[in-house]
Parts: sequence; C-alpha cells; structure tokens
Amino acid sequence: MREINTIVAKSSSLKVLTLAFFCSLFSLQTIAQDYEKITEREEWKNSDYRSKAVSIIKNNVRSNQIILNRKAERMLLNLPLQEKLYDEGKVIITSEIVYDTLESGDVEMNYLYEISYQCINPNGDSDDYPAGTYNYSESNSCRAICNLTKQFLNEDCKEFFPEGKDIDILITSTTDAQAIAGIEYKGEYGDFRYTPVTFDNIPTRLTLFSNDIVTTNSELAFLRAQSVKDFLQKSINALGETNNKYELETWQIEELGSHYRRSSIRILVHNPFEEKIEMMVQNMKATDTDIDINIPEVEPTNKNAFVLILSNEKYQYSFPDVDYAANDSKVFREYCTKILGIPERHIRLLENPTRNEIQKDGLDWLKNLMKVTNGTGNIIIYYTGYGIVDYENLPYIIPADAKSLTTTKWGKSQTDDKEAIPLTKKEVKRFLEECMSLEEMCTQFDKVPANSLTVFCDAGFDGKLRDGNTLITYPRNTGKTKGMRLRGNAVIFCAADFTQTVYGFNDKQHGFFTYYLLKTLRENMGNLDFGQLFDEIKDAVSFESSLQGKQQIPTIIVGGKVKDTWSKHKLK
Repeated sequence: MREINTIVAKSSSLKVLTLAFFCSLFSLQTIAQDYEKITEREEWKNSDYRSKAVSIIKNNVRSNQIILNRKAERMLLNLPLQEKLYDEGKVIITSEIVYDTLESGDVEMNYLYEISYQCINPNGDSDDYPAGTYNYSESNSCRAICNLTKQFLNEDCKEFFPEGKDIDILITSTTDAQAIAGIEYKGEYGDFRYTPVTFDNIPTRLTLFSNDIVTTNSELAFLRAQSVKDFLQKSINALGETNNKYELETWQIEELGSHYRRSSIRILVHNPFEEKIEMMVQNMKATDTDIDINIPEVEPTNKNAFVLILSNEKYQYSFPDVDYAANDSKVFREYCTKILGIPERHIRLLENPTRNEIQKDGLDWLKNLMKVTNGTGNIIIYYTGYGIVDYENLPYIIPADAKSLTTTKWGKSQTDDKEAIPLTKKEVKRFLEECMSLEEMCTQFDKVPANSLTVFCDAGFDGKLRDGNTLITYPRNTGKTKGMRLRGNAVIFCAADFTQTVYGFNDKQHGFFTYYLLKTLRENMGNLDFGQLFDEIKDAVSFESSLQGKQQIPTIIVGGKVKDTWSKHKLK
C-alpha cells in the first residue's frame, strides 16, 4: 500500500506540476499577446501622432506659400520706379514639401523653395539682362528674385533651414544667341580653374581669371550664375549654418532677345522636418488632448441621423484656399461616426461641391431619405468654406464653381482694407445668383417630414479670409434689417455673427469654431443638449479668439417651430 500511495502521490504531483507548467505557459502566452496588443496600440498611436504632426507641417508650408506670394506682390509694387517690373512679366514662387526615395528605400520629406521670372509676352518688354552684362543687379528681374529670396529665407522661411542640414542649390542662367564682342571680367567672384559647370545639358569645366575677356556665351552664362551664387553666399543668413552644394546650370537659347537672358534659383533642403516632427509627437504624447487623434469610438447606434458635409477648401476659379477647411470636414466626419455613433453609410461628404452638386447630390439626397424614414430622420448639415451676405445682411454660402465676372477682382491677394477691391451693389447681386442662401437651404425641409434639422456653419460672411485679410468690400445696409427668418425646425450654429470675421486656429489646424465644437463633443461624448453645447462653444471660441487678438463670437439661429424647445435638443 505504501508503494501504491507513493506512486499515486508521485502521479498526483506530476499532474500538478504538469498543470502548473501549462498554466504558466498559458499565462506567458497571454502576457505575450497582451504585450503585443499594447505594442501594436502604441505603434498605432505613434503613427497617429506622427500623421498629425506631418499634417500640421504641410499646412504650415502651404500657408507659407500664400504668404510669400502676398509679400512678393507688395514688395514688387513698392519697388523704385527704375527697378519696377513690366506688367508683361511675373515672378513665380514655389514653397512646398517634396518627397524623395533614398537608395535604402526610405522616403525623405524635403522642403523646396524655387523662384523664377517669366515674360508672358516674348515680343513685349523684358526686365532681363541687357546685352553683355552678368551682374545680378544689372537685371531688374534677377535683382528682384534675389532680393525676394533674401527676405523670404532670412525671415519667412528660416524655420525650414535648420542648422546642419544638407542643401542642394541649383542656379540656372541663360544667354540668347547674340555673339559676344568681348566683355572684361573684373574678377568680382575670384578666379576659376577647371570649375565644373553644366552648359546646354553637357557637363564641362571652365577656366576664367580676373581681367580675362569673356568671348563665349558659356562664359557669360556662367558669370551670371556665379553672380547669383555670390549674392546667396553673402546675403542669406539661413545658408550660413547648413551644408550647401551648389550646382550651376547654364544654357544658350538659340533665339535673340533680352527675355532669353535670365536666372532662376532652386533650393532643396533635405529632411528639415524630422526633429520638429519628433518634438511635436513628444508634446502630443505628453498632453494627449489633441482632438484629431485617439478619438474614442462608440457603437453605430444613432441610425436615425443622416449627415451632409459640404467642404469648400479649394475653389475652381479665383478664390484663395480656405485655411484648414478640408481638415475640418474630415475630422468632423470621424466624430460623426466615432463620437455620435452615426453609421458611415448615413454620412455624405462633398469636397469642393458646385451649386448643382450641393443641391442634387446633397440636399435632394437628404430629402429623399426623410421621405422614406417617415419623419423619424434627424438631419445634420455641416458647411465650411466662404460665405457672403446680401445688401440686407442675409447669409449665402459660396459654392466651389462660383464664376461671376466679378470674381476676377477677388483673385488678387489683398492684404488690408485699403487694398481690397470694392464691388458695386449690382455686381454683388449678380454674384449672389451663383450662391445659395442659408435660408433657401433650410426652407427646403419645411415640407419634408424630418424630425430635426441641425446646421453647423464654420464660414465667415464679412468678406474676409480666415487669416483676417480682406477679400472684398461691398455696400451693405448699415441700418436695421429684417434678418434671417426660419419657420421650420432648423437650428443653425454659426461660427460668428455675420458682421464678424471667422478665423483659423493656426496652432490646431482647424477653424476656431470647428475645433471647439469637436472638443466639446469629445469631452462629453456627444451627450449634452444644444443649450449646453452652444454655451460651451461660444465661451471657448470667444475667450481663445480674444486671447489671440481676434474677436469671434458664435451665434445661433432657430426656426419658429423650435424657438422654445431648441436648447433641449440633442445630437444623439
């Protein structure tokens, strides 16, 4: 019996040990799986943070392009008379992010600055080099692009030139086919012995000493390029702490005329954003309150809600882009699904829609849905873009295809009120025929059986851009007007009173109104009534905009049917 008991005891111990082993193994597997999930989640979050940081930088560079063009226009207008450029020529400026694939397969995010002069009419007057000259200052066009580059790189673009970065600088200079009679090189840029240069797309080497006589167009074009290089080396502070590689590209154009004698500059900064992206990612991790990332998600149970998002960032004709409008609408759509629990198929996003698309693909889509849902449907319309008011201060949204002849006036970059081009009352009236009034949009649903109609409008109606610059001025009734009157059940959340400017929140890459709308929805998971929602948005936008020296106070407009009950409405 003792032996049997011993065997049983040993067998039991073995079972316990075996069970313990497998439990331990299972536990280790579970821990490994949990660790893997945590790692995947952290990698996803890091990727989300990085995407947000990259998006912010892209928007900054895009805004920089607009700023450079505006400043260039102002600087060129203010040139002394003898240095002014002819109307038949224009300066072309590029400030953008470009990508390059390295030999390792990695993708590099670079910054490109490019500036050139173009003569619109080859048979007209030109501001390029007079015959037989090579110093940049002897050409009005080359002097202009050099001075603009000095201003931009020393002030407006210096953040894109971090210390220690590799920079490729390409200077292109041309001559026409006129024969060289003999020009003395005064030695301003030193002596050159077997200096590499590309002439007519052929790599070559050039030797030229002080007091030599220039006898070929290849030598003349080289000196023009060297003059620009000398200017950059002496005048651009941003290039003093970077690793610069210059390339001189010269051409002889087989035609005669001063407009074939010019220079251009192309500067490529390799990987200037990586340190900034990493710093932004770390800051986001430390706060983790950014509204664009790690959005909480609920089940899609809000099945009676239908959403139309109208996103006008880019217009087809002469309007400037609306800062952050595309990001506003994209993130608003995410909040509709993740925070408000609206099924994705119930949401329609129209990017840069025309007036016809707004009606046919948007409003008619909603009306048809309301008919088949028998009055149980809840409509949400979100608009971001430009707006305008008529003489009686009634608001209109501007579709992407607005193309009245008066829009040719709008295309000029305006910098303040005194430079804005005034429109007459008649011109405004003709333009409004291409737009859609908020009243027209809402009253279409008066006879449609909808449970509710909610409109969020992040648009300004005062004729200004989101950066505060004036787009247009036009006559408006300064006396008492009837205002907007809605008979139905519409509730319109407006980013500001129709006389106020609606601004962009540059640090957050959103409009002020949209940012605080989304932030409030996130903090409350959408579980608050309209009265609370409006009060929180109004307080936050009013305070933050005032803190930044911009006054923007949201307002609300309600239809007659819900004037006493709107504040208790909810989005879900």
